[in-house]
Amino acid sequence: MRAARLQNGSARLQKGEGRLQNGRARLQNGRARLQKGARLKKERVRLQKGARLKKERVRLQNGSARLQKERARASFSVRALPWRALLTWAVLAALLLGMCFGCAAVGAADAGGFTVVLDAGHGGVDPGVAAGGVRESDINLLLVKELRRLFADAGFRVVLTRKNAGGLYGLPTPGFKRRDMAERRRIIREAAPDLVISVHQNSFPAQPSRSGAQVYYKKGDAAASRLAACIAAPLSRACGGRCAALVGDYYILNCSAFPSVIVECGFLSNAAERKKLCSAAYRRTLARAVFGGALAFL
Repeated sequence: MRAARLQNGSARLQKGEGRLQNGRARLQNGRARLQKGARLKKERVRLQKGARLKKERVRLQNGSARLQKERARASFSVRALPWRALLTWAVLAALLLGMCFGCAAVGAADAGGFTVVLDAGHGGVDPGVAAGGVRESDINLLLVKELRRLFADAGFRVVLTRKNAGGLYGLPTPGFKRRDMAERRRIIREAAPDLVISVHQNSFPAQPSRSGAQVYYKKGDAAASRLAACIAAPLSRACGGRCAALVGDYYILNCSAFPSVIVECGFLSNAAERKKLCSAAYRRTLARAVFGGALAFL
């Protein structure tokens, strides 16, 4: 009996040890699965990070490609346009900004060393035409001062033949007109300008309703003809009527080889136009039109 009991106890002990080993094996398997799951989780996180990095890399590459395209377009645009055209647009932009904010765009653009001679016609004992107590020489000088401001603010070198109400002849003795014109010629030739703009006013008492502007140039001078056409177009819009570019045989047009025009801004014999020419706002409008035409020429 005792032997049988011992054998049963030994068998139970062996079964218990077998169960214990099975439990240990299951525990090890569970630990292995947990470790494998942790590794998989880490790997998944790495893969997700890698995918995000790849996406970011692609975005950066796309952005870099777009940036290079934009730079190439900008570079091509700058190379494709003549530098004078770029200059013209820059100065026009500066002028428009100045007009929008009620002031001149000082120093906003550099005119690259261009020189303009502005000639206020007549002066001193020579008033030019006159009507209603208004002298042409005074209106000419006021318009030239407006033009000087516009050109100077745009970076041009501006040379005036006449800076005040006086003439350029010295003493008002016989021959003063010849001396006056000779001095204007000397100033123009010494300045060696890119263009000459001589400002005048018109008069036609026999037909007081006549109005509008005119721009004269020397016959056979292609550059002066183009300058006259460039100024006549915006001047037509400014004065509200047709402005003609006409051939003229005048001393100021013939005295130098530089592109020169005479701008007749209006008729003092027309009472309504005379009143407008006495207005500072209207003179500014005319000056901007002449200035814009000069820029288009350059």
